[in-house]
Amino acid sequence: MDFRLLGPLEIWAADQPVRLIRKQERVVLAILLLRPNEPVSPTELIDHLWQDEQPTNPRGALQSYVSRLRQQLAAAGGPTIEHDGHSYTLQIDRAQTDLGRFLELRMPLAGEDPKDRAARLRTALALWRGPRSTDSVSRTWSPVWKSSAGPLSKKLSQQNLP
Repeated sequence: MDFRLLGPLEIWAADQPVRLIRKQERVVLAILLLRPNEPVSPTELIDHLWQDEQPTNPRGALQSYVSRLRQQLAAAGGPTIEHDGHSYTLQIDRAQTDLGRFLELRMPLAGEDPKDRAARLRTALALWRGPRSTDSVSRTWSPVWKSSAGPLSKKLSQQNLP
């Protein structure tokens, strides 16, 4: 599976797009993808899902979204979402996300030739597919994006590549 965060959120499996119908499931997935292999508390997810008005039972609703998301990811051969009673963790190889590949490509290698370094940085920048979409899902997880990848994109835009 391939998860694309550097632009509008996209999910691909076997060269086919995977469609998550519910906005809330896309929001949960986006947040977990921005924090791969790291625990994310239900409270944090709930805060991002319902910034204004929460449902009567937000934890129950969150559990339903995560359950459906797990089913959809499993059906497409995707990663698992673990729950330890206190937090949710998306168990994923960082190379399965364009953001993970981007971060790997931008890391300097010891003794790397400057031309090779520039080529790797150009490859990394080519992973960006444009700005995040302005749909309600992107607006919902925007605060997480800004704290995770936003400073990185600003820093990179200030760099000159040969």
